[in-house]
Amino acid sequence: MPPMDNIFTLDTLDEKSIIVRYLITSPLDPDSAMMKLCKEQSLSHALGNDIGLIEKFLAKYLPNSITKINNKQFLVDIVFPWHNIENSLSMLLSAAGGDTFNIKDLYPIKIVSIKLPQAFIKN
Repeated sequence: MPPMDNIFTLDTLDEKSIIVRYLITSPLDPDSAMMKLCKEQSLSHALGNDIGLIEKFLAKYLPNSITKINNKQFLVDIVFPWHNIENSLSMLLSAAGGDTFNIKDLYPIKIVSIKLPQAFIKN
């Protein structure tokens, strides 16, 4: 089983990548904050401990996208799995913004941009 912190990062994108850029304010370091955000916005506690399901549905962050604004703010890109969104704009908005206001130590969280793949736009 891979170390849990490694499953939260993504190094390469595919043609179906749905990318949401966030502006995060947090006392946590960016990696810890991103693990928390990715888990909450894609899994919460719904999948238990099945690592296969977790890896399939987990939103992941692009470590190279982290841009520090100051010691408590940074920008980051999160990639949501295509199958989590089901080609639905309402599912996307729910996944991207849903429960962000209730995540301890991550406040405020702002969505800066959303990049949709061509397949999403086409449908």
